[in-house]
Amino acid sequence: MNANELWEKFCKEKNVDINQRHTAWAFCGGGEAGDRLAELVLERKKFGTASAYEAYLSQGALDEIPRSDEYNVILLDNGEAVCVTQNYSLNIKKFGEVSSFHGFAEGEGDRSLRYWKEVHEEFFEDDFKRANKVMDENSLIVLEQFKVVYVADGSSDEIDDIYLLENDNSVDYNHIVLDCFLNNEQVGYLEIIKEDNEFHLYSHVDEKEELFLKRANEYLGVLNNVF
Repeated sequence: MNANELWEKFCKEKNVDINQRHTAWAFCGGGEAGDRLAELVLERKKFGTASAYEAYLSQGALDEIPRSDEYNVILLDNGEAVCVTQNYSLNIKKFGEVSSFHGFAEGEGDRSLRYWKEVHEEFFEDDFKRANKVMDENSLIVLEQFKVVYVADGSSDEIDDIYLLENDNSVDYNHIVLDCFLNNEQVGYLEIIKEDNEFHLYSHVDEKEELFLKRANEYLGVLNNVF
């Protein structure tokens, strides 16, 4: 199934306007690495991605920067469309200010921010070279977080109904607040607090608590392995 076919099928079954803004693309522009990242999306381990703001700026394409509610048709290297995702968060931050939660959301390697920065500093390097600039901690990065809304094979997962957003009250790694959304409605929040050199998770969620805790506990494990 190609991108147009999957988009048409999704719109028909989910009653979405077929003219709704959407893009079709493969991670990393394709290749084995891109296919592996698409697999991580299907496994629900990857729900974030990033791009260099400079790539849009240098090409005069700022209007192509993704939007917070935009749909994406995810492709494999061979052009096969595997799923549709929808962004629920879009932020532009300095490279040095990307949070550990976004590193976790990208789903790669050990899911730590350290791993994410090492991989993406190299990945973004070409964008900056083309613009005759040097990437540093102040370079702007476009950060997207998304949820799977449709899979080509018709499969589904309860985790698709929820998402976590890092709250602005998360001042540092000693106290992280994650707002919890079920079907786009906030149903509570989670706190991750560092006590006695270990991170602990506290729930203030009214519905589907087990789903939020499942994802949050994975993040908790990354934090306790890294810090």
